[in-house]
Amino acid sequence: MNQEQFWKSATELLEREKQLVMMVVTASEGSSPGRAGFWMAVGQSEILGSIGGGTMEYRFIQQARDGLYSHRIFQQEVVHELESASSSGMICSGSQTLAVIWVEDSSLPLLERICAAYEKNEIHKICLSEAGLELDASRENMWYSEVIGCADTLYIIGGGHVSLAISAIMPSLGFKVIVYDNRPVVSTMEANLFADEKQVIDYQDVADYIPEGKHVFVAIMTFGHFQDMQVLQALLHKKVAYLGMMASRAKKAEVFAALRKEGCSAQLLEAVHCPIGLTIKSHTPAEIAISIAAEIISVKNGGEITHS
Repeated sequence: MNQEQFWKSATELLEREKQLVMMVVTASEGSSPGRAGFWMAVGQSEILGSIGGGTMEYRFIQQARDGLYSHRIFQQEVVHELESASSSGMICSGSQTLAVIWVEDSSLPLLERICAAYEKNEIHKICLSEAGLELDASRENMWYSEVIGCADTLYIIGGGHVSLAISAIMPSLGFKVIVYDNRPVVSTMEANLFADEKQVIDYQDVADYIPEGKHVFVAIMTFGHFQDMQVLQALLHKKVAYLGMMASRAKKAEVFAALRKEGCSAQLLEAVHCPIGLTIKSHTPAEIAISIAAEIISVKNGGEITHS
């Protein structure tokens, strides 16, 4: 469930139940299972998201459902060591600070505005303080804030078997998925029920369909050598978080050599993740999709990528 889906589901849950408890990890250190930005909404009928799992999460859920957080807004540090006075009951080490917010249906307009920000791709900031949840607030002693309205999005150029496989994976990792192909009829494109959007385009215009930004991830996997080169050349100057192309090492050498002859910068080409995905000896579309997903997540989280 990505953040857009979380807020949409939380809004629907609040509409049904009229009140719920929201929790967010506002800070974390060490090996804490809950990281800053983890959200959870607890209702009597449903639980959305997670603050890290385990006995800690179970305890907070039970206390929320037992009414112990009724009409309360507070922060609490939770330490994941048994000898600590504020122990979570977990032994993974590290700590996290958790904000707990009682939310009633009077907050529905706020949650609807948050959902609208994602739908309209408008940038706003969720703010949390002793005053509760607010949008675009400016206060001293803010507990937590995060930018919303622009979800991490994977643009897949090519609607084949690997495209279908990775489309099934990425939504569970919090990504929106948009697939483009230049063929009017592709069985795997038609079978792709996971993508948020699918569209047949002319690859000559592909640059018009790919925005720039730190939330933009692009995977090129068209059905042919020429199309891959055409798309890569069009997108090479785009400022995106990730640009990868599916290719063998021989194909990469040929395509990159041709693009250098066309005047493409060697520095820009070196930044392309090609062959795409982590080296895990993958062969099947599902295995290749997992290797690509792992590489994208590592880039998103600031991890170091190495290819053997």
